[in-house]
Amino acid sequence: MKDRHGKKLKATGDCMMNSAKFVIDNQDDSLTLVHCIVTGTGPKIKGIDYAHAFVIMDIGLALDLTKSFDKPTIVPLEFYRQIGNVKNEIRYTWQEANRLTLESGHWGPWDESISTDADKFCKESKQ
Repeated sequence: MKDRHGKKLKATGDCMMNSAKFVIDNQDDSLTLVHCIVTGTGPKIKGIDYAHAFVIMDIGLALDLTKSFDKPTIVPLEFYRQIGNVKNEIRYTWQEANRLTLESGHWGPWDESISTDADKFCKESKQ
């Protein structure tokens, strides 16, 4: 997979693992794990759709744990959805996330509708 300038993309970020771990570890019903498709906005990924995970707090905030488990980015949920062009949200309770992680042996995504060509590339580049 290449970016819009033809340069090879590298798999980065740990959103699936960090987000799932966060909701499972906290066992808090006010937290919801979300798997979705977003459109990249950074210089290397602008316009590229890829699978993403984040956490919704029931007070209307989004926690993005992509780069740091200890220091999430926290923003209003609607703003987060807007800037990431969030599509096809699939939500999981901590109990569902725990069960699906154990059953599948991975952090997600667990639904086939959350997959893009960029995700296939990322999985291949991590092997």
